[in-house]
Amino acid sequence: MSGKLSKAGYLLALSGVGLLLNGCVAALVGGAIYHSAKTQEARAEFTTNFQKNNTERERAKLKPLDWCSEIYKFDKDWAKDKAECKERAMLYESGDTTALNL
Repeated sequence: MSGKLSKAGYLLALSGVGLLLNGCVAALVGGAIYHSAKTQEARAEFTTNFQKNNTERERAKLKPLDWCSEIYKFDKDWAKDKAECKERAMLYESGDTTALNL
């Protein structure tokens, strides 16, 4: 067989490529799920800390921190995803420095 693959060779090669691609897809999906879980965990921790910080500021008779401004500092994409912060984040990014307290 000078340089030609048999039918069995083609099937073996195709099945190998299929297995390789399935593994890659599984790894990509798994990585995306892991990243999403880590992001959700970080955001939940941020929210908890934000609430604690504002409670302490209230006790000290200080002005509370602005939710949208703090989210924007933490994660700009998250701020733009939040309905209550999206417009202010976009205004800030378009040059309105009064839209957020940064």
